[in-house]
Amino acid sequence: MPFFEIVSVTPTNQNFLVGYVFMRNECTASYRWVLQRLRDLIGIDKEPSVFLSDRELGLVAALREVFLGTSHLLCRWHINKDVEARVTDMFKSKKVGAAFKNGRWKRVMDAATEEDYEAAVEMMKLKWASSLDTVWARVHCHIGNQIIAIRNDLEASRSKIGQKYRQLPLSRINGKVSQHCLKILDKETKRKRDLSYQFWKTLVIGNGNDGTTFGNDATEDATHFRNLMDEVLDSDNAILRNVTRIIEEELHPDHDNLQEPHINHRVRGRQRNNDTRRDQSYFEHVNRRNSQSGQRQGEDESDITQSRYQHLIPGPMLPFIIGWKHVIGDGNCDFRCVAEFFFGDQGQWYDAREIIANEVLGYPSLYGRIYGLGRLQINVERIRWDGGAVDARHWMVAIQDLFPIATWFNSMVIILGVGTVPSCLYPCLTILPLRARRGVTAPQREFVIATVSASHFILLELAPDSPLPPIAGWWTENHEPSVEGWDHRYVARRNMWDALTRQ
Repeated sequence: MPFFEIVSVTPTNQNFLVGYVFMRNECTASYRWVLQRLRDLIGIDKEPSVFLSDRELGLVAALREVFLGTSHLLCRWHINKDVEARVTDMFKSKKVGAAFKNGRWKRVMDAATEEDYEAAVEMMKLKWASSLDTVWARVHCHIGNQIIAIRNDLEASRSKIGQKYRQLPLSRINGKVSQHCLKILDKETKRKRDLSYQFWKTLVIGNGNDGTTFGNDATEDATHFRNLMDEVLDSDNAILRNVTRIIEEELHPDHDNLQEPHINHRVRGRQRNNDTRRDQSYFEHVNRRNSQSGQRQGEDESDITQSRYQHLIPGPMLPFIIGWKHVIGDGNCDFRCVAEFFFGDQGQWYDAREIIANEVLGYPSLYGRIYGLGRLQINVERIRWDGGAVDARHWMVAIQDLFPIATWFNSMVIILGVGTVPSCLYPCLTILPLRARRGVTAPQREFVIATVSASHFILLELAPDSPLPPIAGWWTENHEPSVEGWDHRYVARRNMWDALTRQ
């Protein structure tokens, strides 16, 4: 019974299995039946762009009948790579996959005559034959792993990579081409800029030297910076605000936006040096400032800074934000938020990383369903880091990393998307603990974190009983019985969110 697979490619350049079937034989009628089922699956109004095959004549004839508008190409290189990858996955050994491709399979592909081909195929069948149930089990397991890997890849693409290309020049084609295409174009754009600054000269006039002199490294850096600033100033306001925030956080890493505005003592009436009022919320500050007439030109800068992201916060949540705190933007900002909230010191971000990594390692079967089968150790190594400032290889991955945070600290984690557009409600989610210790019946705290343009995190404080965004689907699918029904206690607050987002 010939085993036939249909493979396609995601927008992030990842292969996945569309369907598979055991056929009676390899004649045109059998292939026609398979392709008609594929047509039923994808819909009569959709046409694949290209079919790649190994020139199976029965399949070629059936393709002409069922998919009239689809091009048919042959690709020997991809056939060899796919065969090696499949065998490697089935036997969990790269050595076996390479040996199969370069051994029996190469003899089949390189057969010069029909007799040689038939002989090579027979030899391959004798060496690599397996039972029907073994093939089904292996393929079924492979599909399960692919689904998890694709889901994680697409989720990371939406929450991280997609936001990266919302800036010029790639913003004009973002959403019109695949993420893989955008990634290639972004690399080429950076390479072009690097080349443009690699060779540079400074013309010296008036000192008796008509030639050119090469500047030092400091001059080169300054020239590069000025060129970048010119490019930023020519961009839209969103890019200008984002770059301004990054520079400000680098120059003033300890700046805290939760300061009370300075009191103006030059007013009529009794001075209030020992005021015992509660701290005003961010929302109250903004409304008070907007409602005052004749505002002083030198008004406190912390008030202005607090409204930096006001226009980018999801509109329904703006009235419920009563405070926020910026942490140092050194690549550890996400874990700094965790350390600031749970330990009271953002400097303990490395302890937060270690605790989260240990939580993941302690329950591999539970978190394997969150991070994907076979990807647990990779993510643990990503989370663990104590070497200071870090690049994207050790950034927090939202939404996955929020699950061990919620579970270990027995907290409800709320993530809000900031820095896209006010109407954007992704990623706005609520994450509950995946398991609970004995005797624990509810989360003890509410940890609120916000992504800023998908590259920075800030710590927020919400008013009590604020609306809650949707419960993450991964919690519904993967939580243990010890936390069953915990989502029911938040129905009223979830309804508040639904009511606000429908307005």
